[in-house]
Amino acid sequence: MEKTVAAEKTSWRRGYNRASLALLTLDVVWLALLFLSPTLLPPGTVTGLDGMANHLDYPDKWGQLPPVVAQVYWFGDLNCHQKWYRSFYIHGNQMPVCARDTGMFSGIALGFLALSKVRATPDLFETGIRALPGSGYLWVKKHLGARKGALVLFALLLAPMAVDGFTQALTSYESTNPVRYITGFMGGTAIAGLLGAMIESALAAPPIHGKNTAGGM
Repeated sequence: MEKTVAAEKTSWRRGYNRASLALLTLDVVWLALLFLSPTLLPPGTVTGLDGMANHLDYPDKWGQLPPVVAQVYWFGDLNCHQKWYRSFYIHGNQMPVCARDTGMFSGIALGFLALSKVRATPDLFETGIRALPGSGYLWVKKHLGARKGALVLFALLLAPMAVDGFTQALTSYESTNPVRYITGFMGGTAIAGLLGAMIESALAAPPIHGKNTAGGM
């Protein structure tokens, strides 16, 4: 009986899914560049930024940096507001993206790592909850079901970032960088979990064959 329960608890686990593993690798490389770039510059080279999201604010400044570091900061500039008081500093330099975005990219790594280790199924929601560790998957599957469980899990991970961000934008409330990082981490995990589950469930779906096959007319 114990062997049966143990087998059931690990039956959704297997080796690594290549798609999620590839995305995990890309994200880890990007994370490494985010943390290394400030350390490769003299202290005080990048400070006091205060731009807008989805807008290139400092193209001339990045042209003065070493090529790889310049590209990292350029991408951060294009996608993030880079406000100095909402960012972490390393080696006396502001990081290429804000604290919340740093948390998001960190959480994305965890999400893809979790999805890379499950036995994917054609069911998006089933694949998603299989990323849960230990017996969490069995509890959610039993009490909530795959669809409801996946939606609840996604909402719980994403809600703190949404609440913190919108409250900060719409009121006089000002969050802190640790809170921004933690909520961003949770949100990034949710986003990667959804994207990874979509990819892995699509790859696990059986091919659709027409009435005619390649071998006949």
